Amino acid sequence: MKKRFLALGMAAVTVMSSVVINPLTILAVDATNEICGDLKVTTFFNEKTNAVELKTGDSYIFKFHNKSNGTANYENYVMAVTGAIGDDYVNGEQEVLIIRADNWGWGGGMSDFVVPDAKEGNKLIFETNVNWETWLPATQAGIDCEVTISRDENTLSYNGKMGDYFFSTTATSGKKLPESCYVFFTGQNCDLTGFTTEKHTVKVPDSEETPTDPEQTPTDPEQTPTDPEQTPTDPEQTPTDPEQTPTDPEQTPTDPEQTATDVITSEDGSIKVEYDKNRFEDEVKLITKLLGDEDEDYKKINLKDFVKNTENIPEDIPFVAYNISLVDMKEQIVQPNGKVTVKIVCPEGYDDALSKVYRINSNGSLTNMLADLKDGYLTFETNHFSTYVITKEDLFAGAGFVYGDVNGDGEVDVKDAVLLKKYLAEFEDAVNSLDKGAGDVTGDGDITSTDAVRLLKALAEYDVELGR
Repeated sequence: MKKRFLALGMAAVTVMSSVVINPLTILAVDATNEICGDLKVTTFFNEKTNAVELKTGDSYIFKFHNKSNGTANYENYVMAVTGAIGDDYVNGEQEVLIIRADNWGWGGGMSDFVVPDAKEGNKLIFETNVNWETWLPATQAGIDCEVTISRDENTLSYNGKMGDYFFSTTATSGKKLPESCYVFFTGQNCDLTGFTTEKHTVKVPDSEETPTDPEQTPTDPEQTPTDPEQTPTDPEQTPTDPEQTPTDPEQTPTDPEQTATDVITSEDGSIKVEYDKNRFEDEVKLITKLLGDEDEDYKKINLKDFVKNTENIPEDIPFVAYNISLVDMKEQIVQPNGKVTVKIVCPEGYDDALSKVYRINSNGSLTNMLADLKDGYLTFETNHFSTYVITKEDLFAGAGFVYGDVNGDGEVDVKDAVLLKKYLAEFEDAVNSLDKGAGDVTGDGDITSTDAVRLLKALAEYDVELGR
C-alpha cells in the first residue's frame, strides 16, 4: 500500500470555491495537557486533536472509540508524533513518526524512519495479529481503541489495541529527536470519540550524575591539584598525615561520598540498604517498622495458605515481619529505579540456612527474595519495598519474581510492557533494571520480542498464560 503523504491533506483543503482555506491553519495544532473529547475526520489529515508534549521518560495511554466511515483499511485513526506544532508545524519536515491504525507507518524530516516495505533504510517493523478480512467490518461497526506511545531519547515504542486486534513497534531514530516532541491524532473518514489520556513518566538519569556535573569535574577548585588545601606540600595533606593516609576509612574508595554507591541504615541499625546513587532522583530516608500483633499489616499476614508441606502445617507459623519503605525529603514514598541490596540482621532463631525472606505483594501473592545469609545478615536484592517476612517454612511463591512484573513493583501493568520494550531496544537503564526471570514470559529461557507480544496480550486480557 502506498504511503499517503501529508501533501494529500494539504491539497484537500483547497476547495473549488471563492474561499480558499490557508493550509497552515489546517495543519496547526496547539499544546494541551491531555487529549479528550471527540473528533470527526474527513479527508486525510484534515482535522486533528490538539497535541500533548512527549519528552524522554514519558509514556501516554490514549483510549477512544474509532468508527470508520470509509471502505479501506487505512480509513481509520492516525497517530502522529511531530517536532513542532502551531505555526511552526508546516509539513512533513516537522514530523517524526506517523502510524496508521492499519499497521502502517513512516517518519519525516525529524527522523530517519521509513515505511515497512522500503528496500533499505531504518524500516518500521510491526507486530500484529490482525485478520484483515474481519478487521475492516469491525472498524466500520465501531471499535474501542487503546494506544500507548512512550519515548526514551531517540527511541519510540508504540502499541495499539483495537478490540481484539493488536499492533506493536519499537524504533530508534538515527537522527537526534527534538527535546520536545508532540503527539496528536487525526485520520481519514473516521469518527474518533471519547478520548481519555493517562500519562506516566519514568525516571531520567539526573544531570548531577553526569560527568558535566561541576562537583564531579576536574575543574572543581575543591578537587583540583592546585587547591592549596589539596597539594602535597600542605602538611595537613601529606601522605605521612595519619588522617590522610590511604588506610583512613573516610578516604578509601569505599567511602560512599567518594563512590557511586550509598548506604542508609534504619534507626535501630537492623536493616541496611545499599544502592547506586542514580537509583533515586533525590536523597532518600529509610523507614522500617518491626510489625507486632497489634499492627493491622501484621494481622493480614496469613502464611498457612502458602505452606507446601500440607501434611504437617503448624497451628502457628513463626515469622518476623517488617514494613520497609523509602521516602524522599517531602516524606513521599519512592521506589528505586533499579535493584538495590537489602540487609536484615537475622532475628534470633533465624540465623541458619533454612531461613527465607518473602515479599508480600499487593495482590496477596508472595515473592521469594532468594536471600543469602552473610555475616549475620539476610541479604537480597529488590526494586520494590513493601512488607517482608522472615520464616523457615517452605512456601509457594515466585522464585524472586512474578512473571511479567519486570520492574518488580508487585504489579503487572503497562509500565512493565514499556520497560520490556526498552530492554529489547538495549537501553542501558532497562538492561540494568529489568528482572530477567520475570521478563521470560514465554518460559523458553530467552527474552525476545515474543515475550513482549505475550505480555501485551496478557495486559489486553487475551487468553494467554505468563511463564509458559
